[in-house]
Amino acid sequence: MSLEEKFQNLAKRVMDAIPKPVDPEVFNDELALKTDWTPLVKGGTNYSERKFEQETADRLSVAATLQGILFPVIIISAAITSPIVLVFGFDLASLPKPMLIAVLAIMLSMFVVFGGVGYYLLKRALRKTTFDKVNNNFKKGYEILCSLDEIHAIQLIKEFIESEDSSYYSYELNLVLKDASRINVLDQGGKPSLIISEAEKLADFLDLPIWNAI
Repeated sequence: MSLEEKFQNLAKRVMDAIPKPVDPEVFNDELALKTDWTPLVKGGTNYSERKFEQETADRLSVAATLQGILFPVIIISAAITSPIVLVFGFDLASLPKPMLIAVLAIMLSMFVVFGGVGYYLLKRALRKTTFDKVNNNFKKGYEILCSLDEIHAIQLIKEFIESEDSSYYSYELNLVLKDASRINVLDQGGKPSLIISEAEKLADFLDLPIWNAI
């Protein structure tokens, strides 16, 4: 890659990182002017983690995608296999005590870090989230977050996330309540068309407008 190409890539990353202003007037709704258009949840996965599935005519749930399950399972597998590889890769009995302690500390750290991250992602992907017309509520796990009557619109916004290894957009799907407060439902990467498709499913189910700012 030439110096000019590197400069162009750097300039693009800088421009992508600058938040683009949202003009809420385009949604022709006074509540949009009172609503916050900054990310509600910092961070987010760089893949499509969850999707909507209609269980019945009166119940819509959020289910994990295949990728949403496989990715944390791979991380958990790494947490389990990494210590095993270290055990068989070293003759632990022959190691000096300080080195043995260091190897065991590395094994424990890898298990805790990889296992913890994988468990968190898997638990989040599998968390039961439902929109229930019969009981008129939106629920995450056992917690009722709002009644369906309180929801005014569906908000789509994006956040540019950059790390040393990669950069990507994470897309938020938020519920906007009638008091202009927000509740996050999805926060994930993938193609913009994927999150828009999910928003359309929810909009059809709740008969609500989508405020698309991505």
